[in-house]
Amino acid sequence: RQLASASPSLSFLSEVSKEIVACWRG
Repeated sequence: RQLASASPSLSFLSEVSKEIVACWRG
């Protein structure tokens, strides 16, 4: 989350995408 200050939008989407992929694989 170090890039959160630089691009909060991308950081948020990155975390959300990881959760979605985890659900699909789960």
